Amino acid sequence: YTVVPDTANDLVYIGGPFSKMSPYKPYGAQINTANQVDLNTDNFNGPVNTVIPDKNGGWFLGGAFSKVGDQTRIGLAHLDSNGHLLGSFSNVAFPDNVSALQLHDDTLILAGGFVTCGNMVANGSEFSPSQIQPDHSFPVPNGNIYTTISDGNGGWIIAGQFTKIGNSLRNNIAHVDSTGTVTSWNPEIGGRIYSMILDANISVSYT
Repeated sequence: YTVVPDTANDLVYIGGPFSKMSPYKPYGAQINTANQVDLNTDNFNGPVNTVIPDKNGGWFLGGAFSKVGDQTRIGLAHLDSNGHLLGSFSNVAFPDNVSALQLHDDTLILAGGFVTCGNMVANGSEFSPSQIQPDHSFPVPNGNIYTTISDGNGGWIIAGQFTKIGNSLRNNIAHVDSTGTVTSWNPEIGGRIYSMILDANISVSYT
């Protein structure tokens, strides 16, 4: 219950009914193999739900945040290898949250609870990090996407809780090829899907 400054040594002594003190690193942190937290990375003002490497030493991050450091980033951010914000995605917004990211070549695909991205359609999109533009021709599901995996040929297997994607009826899972076309593959899954694994035989296991 006390704070005593020590100006001579540039210190502050704090006392109270706590058992530990930790650095302030809300929602995301970089930790090295020695379990040391890098305190110089930019802070987020909301939850980070997913992180993937950008293949250049940096990271793409999705979540329910609206600011990184002192700059606005709504749902999607790009950090360099030192954990500092890059200029990407400053002019787009994914309100509510981004819960899944996948990077294939130069294409970043996002899924989550957002219903707009600038003038983008709801529930899912294919996105180019270099052009900072969504692909408006990508088929749109009528419900939530919870997970995506690459089909290994430039397309995507998309799953979640929906009954239609584009103009095609699909129950909770669909295959979109590299041209953005919903294929005839239709396993008719009865419940929502949260995760998938694609094995070497091109069969999908899901939960």
